[in-house]
Amino acid sequence: MLAQAYLAASGLLFLPSYLAWFRRDFPYTSSEFDPWIGLLANPLPGRIAHFVLCLIVGLLFVAIARRVDTLPRWLVPASWVVFAAAVPAISIDVFFYLAKGWLEFNYGVNPYTVAVNEIPAYAADPIFQSMVPDWLAMLGNYGPVFQKISALLAGASGGSPVVGLILFKLLSAVCLLLCRTQLGTIAARLGTPMREVDRWFLLNPLVLYCFLTAAHNDTLLMLAVLLGITHILQRHYWSAGCWVGVSISLKTIGVFLLPVLFVYLIIDRPLRDALIAAGKGAAGLSLGLLPPFALYQHSLDVTLAYIGGYAQGVRSSVFVLLDPLVGAAGLPAAMTPLELGRLSFCLVACWRLYRNAKIHRADPARFLIVSSFEIVLLAQLMTIPMMNEWYLFWPMCFAFCLNDIAARRWMVKLSVVYLPVVVWAIRGEAAVAFVAQLTILCVLLMSAFDYFRDGRPRACARTSLSSSSA
Repeated sequence: MLAQAYLAASGLLFLPSYLAWFRRDFPYTSSEFDPWIGLLANPLPGRIAHFVLCLIVGLLFVAIARRVDTLPRWLVPASWVVFAAAVPAISIDVFFYLAKGWLEFNYGVNPYTVAVNEIPAYAADPIFQSMVPDWLAMLGNYGPVFQKISALLAGASGGSPVVGLILFKLLSAVCLLLCRTQLGTIAARLGTPMREVDRWFLLNPLVLYCFLTAAHNDTLLMLAVLLGITHILQRHYWSAGCWVGVSISLKTIGVFLLPVLFVYLIIDRPLRDALIAAGKGAAGLSLGLLPPFALYQHSLDVTLAYIGGYAQGVRSSVFVLLDPLVGAAGLPAAMTPLELGRLSFCLVACWRLYRNAKIHRADPARFLIVSSFEIVLLAQLMTIPMMNEWYLFWPMCFAFCLNDIAARRWMVKLSVVYLPVVVWAIRGEAAVAFVAQLTILCVLLMSAFDYFRDGRPRACARTSLSSSSA
C-alpha cells in the first residue's frame, strides 16, 4: 500500500502539470509559482493543494525508506516517470539555461557579455519567450562548462522550448543515475551498504522534484564533485584535480572543498607524499578550471560578481536575519552581513576540520566525507546570499553515504518540510511570503544545529538507520 500511496500522491501533485503538455499555449512563465499552471483564476487553492500533497509525499517517503526492503522493484522507475513527466512550475531556471545556450548557438554571441534583450526582435523567438521577463537583461552567470553544454542542448532543440526542456530533463536524469553510481563507490569505501544509499536517494521527493521535474543543473556539478572524490580516494590525484576543476567550471561550490581535500592528503599520506599528491592535484585542477574560463570573455568576472551579490531577501537567506544584528553590533561600515558570514565561515570551518582530523585520523576516507558534508553545509548557511532548495543536494550527496544518524536526520527533515513551504515564499501576499521564508530558514538552521550539537564521534555511528527518527 505504501508504494501505491506514494505514486498516487505524487500523481495528484503533478496532475495539473501533465495537462500543460497538451495545451497550445504551453505555460512557461505565465504560471510560475502557480502549481496548477493557470487552470484556476486564483492560484491560492492550487498552492494549498500543493502544500498538502507535498507534505503527504514527504511523509510517505520517510515511511517507504524505512521499509524499502519489502517494497516492489517497480516503485523506483515508476516514481521517476511520475516526477520527470511534470512541467516545472515552481522553479523554471531550465528555460534560462536554454535561452543562454540559444544565444550562443543561434545568434553567435557571448552570453557573458550580451543579454537576451539586446538581440533585435528577441520577443519573437519562442525560446526567449519561455524566460521569466525579469531575466531578459541578465548575463550568463553559470560556469563556462555548463554554458557550452547549454549551447549544445539548445542547438539540439531546434529552437523549441518543449524539446529543450525534455533534453535538459534527460540530461539531469542521466546525471542522477551516474551520481548514484559514484555514491555507491564512496559508500562502499565507508562500509555503508548500497541499500542505505538507495533508500534515501532514489525516492527522495526533494531530489526528484528539483532534478527530474525542474531539471536544475546541480546534478552535473555534483557528478563532477563525486568523481573527484572517488578518484582521490583511489589515489588518482591528477584526474581528481581535473574533476574538481570541472566542477568549479560548472558552479563554484567545489572551491569550498579544496581545503578539505588538502587536509585529507595530509592525513592519508606521509607529508612528502602528500605534497607531491597535492601538486598533481593542483595541475589537474588548473587543467579542469583555467581552459574553460578562457573560452569566454568576461565569464569569470560575471560569475564572481553574481556570487558576490548581496542577499535578495528571497528563499530564506540567513543574511536576512544578520542585517539587524550587524547594525546593532556597531561593526565597521565595510562589514556587511555577507562579509561577517564569510569571516565566520572561515573560523568555524577551520574548527570543524581540526576536530574531524583528530576524530578520524585513523580513517581518512570518513574524514573526507564527513568534512565535505559539514563544510558544504556551512558554506551554504554562511556564505551564499540566497538559499534555494536544489542547493541542498550538495551536502545531501555526502549525507547519503554516511551511516550517521544525525546527518540522516538532517536530510530527512529538509526532504519533508522544504517543498511544501517554498511555494509560498516567492510570490503573493508579503506577510505570507515572510512567514514562509522564516519557516524555511528556521527549519534549515534548527536541523543544522541539531546535527552540529550531536557530539558523538562520527566514526562510531555506523549502525543501520532504517529505524532512525525523522
